[in-house]
Amino acid sequence: MDEITATTPRGALRPWMLLPVAGFAALVIAGSVVSGFAVGNGVVDQVNAGRAGSPAVAAPTASATELAAPTELAAGALITLDEQADIGSTFPIWGYPMQSGWEITIFDQDGINQSENTELGCLFTSSQNKQAAYDLDATNDLSDTLATVDTLEQDLLAAGNDAALIGELGSTDFGINLPGADERLEFLTSRVDYTNPELGVSYTNEIAARAMPLAESFMYVVVSCPTALVEAGGSPFEELRAGLAVIVETAP
Repeated sequence: MDEITATTPRGALRPWMLLPVAGFAALVIAGSVVSGFAVGNGVVDQVNAGRAGSPAVAAPTASATELAAPTELAAGALITLDEQADIGSTFPIWGYPMQSGWEITIFDQDGINQSENTELGCLFTSSQNKQAAYDLDATNDLSDTLATVDTLEQDLLAAGNDAALIGELGSTDFGINLPGADERLEFLTSRVDYTNPELGVSYTNEIAARAMPLAESFMYVVVSCPTALVEAGGSPFEELRAGLAVIVETAP
């Protein structure tokens, strides 16, 4: 992975919408309910179960005095998952524009925001939540991110409905403070497909997530669309990703 980083909620709205911070929540992802994540020991060791070619995670070996220094925000920097994002005393939140064709259905409910595009048949969900570090010896954000994403995936798979992991884990990045900014934060990506039991139609959940233990934060977005739309190249994931920003500025 290359480089990554984050801040605290403010009240004023920018040209894009600022999504306030809250605690753990239940997330509705296109018919599946995912509870607040509880990450236990050994999850990282099992993260690649059932998925070929995923990033390997080495067991931590450094002592507390040997830990790598956290990466602070720098002009033009990409803060990768291999680094620890250092955002000081701020808490990271999502900022995104009001996209044409999307209607807000959930706003600021325990850190969850959700919009629906009825024409595409898609849901867009964002979350910013408190999550204490569990791998206290980690020298990067990848360890906690992999563990928490694995928990999210396993919750989705446990919901049934022929849910399956598709492809390999990947990565993407989001601008810091402004969409498309040179300063960017790397996120892990995953895909989980399932069948809507009521409609009998296959759906795809495209996920981007990052844990930032120094900020006690876990952020993610999920774009849920009919699999046929995704396979035909019509997924809005990239358009939505390009318009998102991780807000880490200090409040004025």
